[in-house]
Amino acid sequence: AKDGADWKIRKPLETRADYGSVEGLIGRVQTVQMKSIAADQATPADLKKYGLEKPEATVNVNAGSARATLLIGGKATDTTVYARDASKPAVVTVESALMDDLKKGADDYRRKDLFEFRAYNANRVELIRGKDVVVFERVKGQGENAQDKWRRVSPNAADADRDKVDAMLAKLANMRATSFVDGKGALSPALEIHVKFDDGKKEEVVTFVKDGADVLARRREARAAHLA
Repeated sequence: AKDGADWKIRKPLETRADYGSVEGLIGRVQTVQMKSIAADQATPADLKKYGLEKPEATVNVNAGSARATLLIGGKATDTTVYARDASKPAVVTVESALMDDLKKGADDYRRKDLFEFRAYNANRVELIRGKDVVVFERVKGQGENAQDKWRRVSPNAADADRDKVDAMLAKLANMRATSFVDGKGALSPALEIHVKFDDGKKEEVVTFVKDGADVLARRREARAAHLA
């Protein structure tokens, strides 16, 4: 479902969706073309014959008050499957490659970036390891063409190396999950990272845990991301 300019997954779980992946799927459905006509006026017997009585996949697309439904049936040839626009009586064939996208699970369309911030718009970062807390804050440059700098707020307040902090933030911003796993809620956190960005208007928190040789990361959402 569209949420402003972003896509969100609503079922089977509530979470962020990868914009490009969802747009790609919609583009595939939007541009699908028939390869041949199997039946102009499909009868109930035809629908059963072509696997459309109980479709392999059903795609419902809503745009405002408009609604379209595409039904995908059985195999027609090695490269095509039977399909039908639910509002029309005809049965046609379409490329079977469409089914590859429709068979993907929710995880394939999830956003895999752990963080939404970017190094240039981060204002504050907190690194928490048990009782050890390290905090950096961006200090706006004063005067014409003055550059921002980073300051270590805790522990032992002092100026920080700007290039090193920016490099750390760039690595965090580029972290991506390789897969998603369930049932890891009891693991003790090894590191928790809080980042404020967009002039402090937004904040996100990611917790990292060790699970044997694996590293898991959890946003403030339901499931844990598995890192390489």
